[in-house]
Amino acid sequence: MKNNVKKAIKYLLNNSTFFVILIYVLSVLIIAPLGNYALADDYYYLVQIKAFSSGELVRSALIGPTFLAQNFLSVAWGNIFGFTYLSLRILTIFISIFCIFMVGNISDKLGIDKHHKLILMTLFSFNPYFYSCSLNLMTENYFLFFVLSSLYFFLLYSSDNKSGTLFISTLLGGLSIAVRQYGVVLFPAYLLFYLIKNTHNYKFVDIIKITVPFLFIGTIAILWPKYSSAIEPKSISINLFFAPPKEIISKIFSADILIYVSYFLMPISFSSTGKLNKKTLLFIILIALPISHFIFYKNVFTIGNLLYLEGLQARLRASIRESVFNNILFKIFLSYLISLSFTIIVTITTSSVIRFLILKKKIIVKFIKNK
Repeated sequence: MKNNVKKAIKYLLNNSTFFVILIYVLSVLIIAPLGNYALADDYYYLVQIKAFSSGELVRSALIGPTFLAQNFLSVAWGNIFGFTYLSLRILTIFISIFCIFMVGNISDKLGIDKHHKLILMTLFSFNPYFYSCSLNLMTENYFLFFVLSSLYFFLLYSSDNKSGTLFISTLLGGLSIAVRQYGVVLFPAYLLFYLIKNTHNYKFVDIIKITVPFLFIGTIAILWPKYSSAIEPKSISINLFFAPPKEIISKIFSADILIYVSYFLMPISFSSTGKLNKKTLLFIILIALPISHFIFYKNVFTIGNLLYLEGLQARLRASIRESVFNNILFKIFLSYLISLSFTIIVTITTSSVIRFLILKKKIIVKFIKNK
């Protein structure tokens, strides 16, 4: 008996995909997501699904995302297991499990070792936003279901070069637009990758296989009939895909963007510390403290949230600080990491500029002397 238990534990640890899925399922069973609507959105998503099942195929004006693929998927599920809120939440849990499974497959395809794969999958599965959305009817996890599946098949295509695999990938990518409009970003990414990879031997048929699913499914999803409402005028707008230029420019020239730059450059900045002496490192560690205080009180990501650290599903600004997902300890830690990254970048950049100016001065002096 003990040997069987040891073998089972060893198998799970060596198969991180199933291990993380098991932990996720156990956590869901502990939480026991019973009861009524977790969010206001859940109620009118459920009403919309029931309307579709009864033949009323015009979308509600209250729903911003395209929602179409999720709608039909939920109707198919509901026809078998019922249209109760609990039944459809169970569907979301299964969709979320499949998302975790696809992250594992993508990790394997990218050649990520098992230790880093375990960390990656755990962070993905228990990301506060992904985890909370796996227990309601929100569109985010359904959108990820199609995006991750599409990405997996596209990675398969990059190695086997089979047109069928490419078509499956773009078909799933097109369906992601039928959940949320932002799936459209996959189209230029796939097309650009294909053209770069096949610069001299591209096939027109393959370009059609990339273009048609996105264009056809996306057009249907976006132009699907929808009720209008003066109170909730969520009609078709180019702003569903692009922010207004004025808004983009104001954000680019905002000092807050330095927080984002420092965050995304952390791998580069931290790997550069090996070139710094101990006194410089100590200086950076001390200077980063007051800067991290400033970043924390700016609420970390002020322009747009990257990690959903605060205000998760808190509808009113007044309730943001009281949100159960307002992860104060992690925000303090992240603020300091970003502050360190910023300080390292500024220190290295400043010292590089000073060295360049000194070198330039020496070269000019030497040139004048030789002349």
